[in-house]
Amino acid sequence: LWSSTVRWLENIIKDGVQKDDEKERKAAGNSGGNTMGMESTRTTTTNVGANNLKEGGNILFLEDLYHFCEEASDLPRAFLLAILCYEAISVAAKALEEKSYGLISREECVKPWTELLRKIRMCLLISLRLHSPSYAHPFPITVSNIDNGRTFSVYEWIARDELILSHKHGEITALEDACWSSTVAFNPSCADGDELSRWKMVQLSCTNRSGGISPTVCPTDYSKPAPLLLFMTHYNNPTKLSAHRFVMLANMWGREPKSLHLLKDAVSALRALDNDGHIYANLLVAVVDEVWQTHLRPVYRAILFGFDDVPEISEEIMSPLCMDTGWLK
Repeated sequence: LWSSTVRWLENIIKDGVQKDDEKERKAAGNSGGNTMGMESTRTTTTNVGANNLKEGGNILFLEDLYHFCEEASDLPRAFLLAILCYEAISVAAKALEEKSYGLISREECVKPWTELLRKIRMCLLISLRLHSPSYAHPFPITVSNIDNGRTFSVYEWIARDELILSHKHGEITALEDACWSSTVAFNPSCADGDELSRWKMVQLSCTNRSGGISPTVCPTDYSKPAPLLLFMTHYNNPTKLSAHRFVMLANMWGREPKSLHLLKDAVSALRALDNDGHIYANLLVAVVDEVWQTHLRPVYRAILFGFDDVPEISEEIMSPLCMDTGWLK
C-alpha cells in the first residue's frame, strides 16, 4: 500500500546524495589540490545529501520530516510517517553502505529515526492513557514538548493515571509498591520496548485505560495491560505523587462539591504527604495553600460574608450545601 511513498522518499535521499557528491567533486576541483579520490569520498559520506544533517556522529536523513514528526500533535499519523521514512532510509542506506564499502553505516543512518519512533510510541501511550474530556492541557503531547523538559510534569501524568484506577490512597500505595518491585517493568521509549511481547503490553495499556488493570496488583507478565507507573518506575516517588493526587482530588471536589468522598480521599493523600513533611516542607505548604486559596477559602468567605463578594463559586450550587449541617460537618 505504501510502497510508492517509500520509493519516492528513497529517491529523494538518493538524489540528495548525488547532488552532494557533485558539490564535493566541484569543490575539490576548484581547490586545485589533487588530494586523492578516497579523501573526497570520506568528505562526501559525512555530509550525505542536501536534506541531511550530521548530529553527534549520526547522519540524519530527511531532516525536515524528522522535525515535523517531532512537533506533530497528530501522533498516529506522525508514527506512520516516521515508519515510512525509516523504511525508505533503511533501503537507501543499505545501498549506500555497499557503495561506500561500509564507510556509510546503515545502522547509524536509521538510528535517529529508530529513537524517534520509540519516543512517539511513548507519547502515544501517555496520550491514550490520559485521554479524557476532563484533562485539557494548553500544549499537546509531542516529542519536542516532552524533550524540552519544561512543558509537562511526569508526576502529574502518573498521578492522574493512578486516579483512573482508584481514589483510595491505600490501594494506590499498594500499586506503587508493586510497580517498584516488578520484574516486568520497562521503558517503551528505549530498546526494551521493541520486543514483541512488551510491544503488545503497551498496546493493551493504550486500549484498556482501567479495564483489566488491578488498582493494587501489578501485572506479572506481558499479557495484561499495565498502569503508566510501570513504564516510568524511575518516577515512582510516593510523596510527589501524593501531592499531585491531593491537588487533583481537591479540584475534582471543587467541580462536584456534593461529592464529599473526593475531599476525604484528598485528605488521605495529604496525610501521606504530611508524613514526609520534614523532607518536602515547601511542597507541603505549596499544595495546601493552593487548595485552601482555590477551593476552601471561598466557601468560608461565602458563609461569613455572603455570596456577593465571592464570584469564584456558584450561589445556586453552594447555598443549599452551606445550609446543610451534615455537609458542613
